[in-house]
Amino acid sequence: MAQPSGPRQALIVDTSTNPLLSPNAILRLDAELNRNPFGPVGTTSGNEHLDMTGTLLWNNCTELMISRGHNPGDVLVLGKVRALAFAVLNMAVLPDLLGSLRALDLALKAGRICIVNEQRDIALNILSVAAARLVSVQPAHLGLEPAVNRTVTTRYFLLRVRLAWLQDRVDIAEHFFAKIPAPGLSIDEELIFETCFIIGDSALAQRLPDTAVTWLQRASDHLQALFVMAEMRAPDYYNWNLVVRHSLVVACTQVHSPRSTVTYDIETRILRENYPEHPAVVLFDLSMGHSNPGDSGSLQGLKSLLEKMTLTDMNMPISELSDSKRIRTLKGVIDALEKRGYPSISASAAHAAVICIWKITGGALLKKDYWTAHLWLQVCSDPKIFQHCSLSIQIAIQKKLVACYIQTGNLTAARQLIDRGLVQSQVDCQRMYLSYKLTLLEGKGGSGMNNP
Repeated sequence: MAQPSGPRQALIVDTSTNPLLSPNAILRLDAELNRNPFGPVGTTSGNEHLDMTGTLLWNNCTELMISRGHNPGDVLVLGKVRALAFAVLNMAVLPDLLGSLRALDLALKAGRICIVNEQRDIALNILSVAAARLVSVQPAHLGLEPAVNRTVTTRYFLLRVRLAWLQDRVDIAEHFFAKIPAPGLSIDEELIFETCFIIGDSALAQRLPDTAVTWLQRASDHLQALFVMAEMRAPDYYNWNLVVRHSLVVACTQVHSPRSTVTYDIETRILRENYPEHPAVVLFDLSMGHSNPGDSGSLQGLKSLLEKMTLTDMNMPISELSDSKRIRTLKGVIDALEKRGYPSISASAAHAAVICIWKITGGALLKKDYWTAHLWLQVCSDPKIFQHCSLSIQIAIQKKLVACYIQTGNLTAARQLIDRGLVQSQVDCQRMYLSYKLTLLEGKGGSGMNNP
């Protein structure tokens, strides 16, 4: 990026370096933002140059979010740079309706980014500019389209609501929410729904159930209005309706008031009628003891749920515990079943366990972590699981185990599987290769090879 001249220099963003900006550049950026550079400038000289500089900086931030948006530190820096870009563009706009409207739109975009990043002070300064710009475009004689006026007003007050929530000022959030005009377009309704759900969900996570109920009920009301107004696509509505109502009933269980009891009864009835077999609803009913009294009923409900549910990475992610803890936990479950009179787990459970373990093993092998892979394969070789696997799966497990033993230098265990295991009867290229490689290693006194 070219280095511009002028009262405020744009930052040079170098995508080839890591981190995104040097420490000195970040210090300059923070110092510039701390001086609150967002006030309007009453000069018309150099507008074209400032506009070009600010636009270039803004667009570069947009492009960098694509390539660097996965890094939380870079996201925060880019939020600050975008704020500085807005400060430059705010100085460049012409003092007319279109110029003020453009500055207002940019202020709302930049302010939203800072709110998402929880950069409260910067967001507050930007929204102060937005407030002044909003006042400047609202006089009737300027001719601003009423729908546009309503939308930008809605966007502004919703950002003030979200900022007040970040500042732990629920009273101020309520004050600004009351100022939001009645939505006339689907985009207005969608923005209101989004804000209500964000605050309600956040309140629920922070164990503020009374606040959560208030905002989640608002989110539900605006979602229904949005569905009617915009003819929202059925899958989107179906999913969001479940999420909002489920969160609402969870919040209601934590509030002891007549109103929350009524809301709970209404919402649970709707969930059970519309999502009778959805895992979230089934699990909620199980946790509340609905229609499943006692331990036996709960176990039967869980069994029915697992039989009906299609497992994916989204609804059944593999735990992020260390491999040693996961292996120890799984072995503990198997041993506990045996002690309770189950000499082996069921065929379907064994098959599911092998699928999960095979996936974990594949991930370890991709990282060439042969030690971890062989530990998981040993779990698969447990007789309680192994006996339910088909012959082809049993052989595949043992071949992988032989390869891992060779890589980890456990040639004795590899030789035992080759000579006495199921793979002994297999005449195929992989078995012959493993056997030949093992023989070579044994002939070299056990010195290992790095790559199979």
